[in-house]
Formats: sequence, structure tokens, C-alpha cells
Amino acid sequence: MIMDDNTPLMPETPVEPEPEVPTETLASLFEVTLILIIVSIVIALATALFRLDFLPAVLLGLAVVGLNFFLTRQILLRVLLFKDLKRRMFVLYLLKLGISAVVLYIAIVSFQLSGLGVLIGLSNIVIAIFIFSIKRTLFPSTQSS
Repeated sequence: MIMDDNTPLMPETPVEPEPEVPTETLASLFEVTLILIIVSIVIALATALFRLDFLPAVLLGLAVVGLNFFLTRQILLRVLLFKDLKRRMFVLYLLKLGISAVVLYIAIVSFQLSGLGVLIGLSNIVIAIFIFSIKRTLFPSTQSS
């Protein structure tokens, strides 16, 4: 096959633009992540100061919530970017929650970690979202309109 200088080597196909997550969504996710990290550090330090016997259970709760938040954030970003992955991401989400439940159950039953300590560790996401909501309510000017 002889090609002249004007024949393209690759057939021209329309290139779809890369999907993008809105900047406000990324900023909110970053802000919640930062608040979650700060709340986790405060809870860990407070537990270390006041109830050292709860520390392993609290740290486990903090780790489970931190890992779940990170994985959920990744799943959410993928669903926002690629709309066709919803079913697979939903299965991954349920699998992630199931593994978390099994890990917490084994830790409390087999390793006899304090259930209250684990609950304190798991509460950091609730506190972080509460702080984020209050901040957004009291200081709406930080939101982009």
C-alpha cells in the first residue's frame, strides 16, 4: 500500500474531553479531609492523656474511619468522573463496609479491645462533618458562588 504525504497515519476520531470534577467539590473534599485529620489527632492525644487503656481501641477506630473515608472519597470521585462505573463502585463500597465490620468485630471479640474506645475512634467522622457544616453555615463567603 502506497501512501502519499497527505494520508493520515491514524484515522481521525473525535476525542472526548477528559471528565472533570467540579473545583468546589474537590475543595470541599480537601477541607473535610483536613478537618478529619485534625479531629483524629485531637482525639488520639486526648485519649493518650486521659484514658491510656482506651488508646489501642481508639486508634483502631480512627484508622478504620480514616481508611473508609479515603476509599469512599476515591469511589465518589470515580463515580463522578465515570458515570458508567456506578454498579461496580457500589459493590466495592459494600465490600469495604463489610470488611470494616469484620475487622471491628474481630478486634472487639478476639482481642478484647474496648467497645467504647472503638466507638470514640469511630466518632471522629461525625465530629469532622459537624465542624465542616458549622463552618460552612457561619462563613458562607468561603464558598464559591
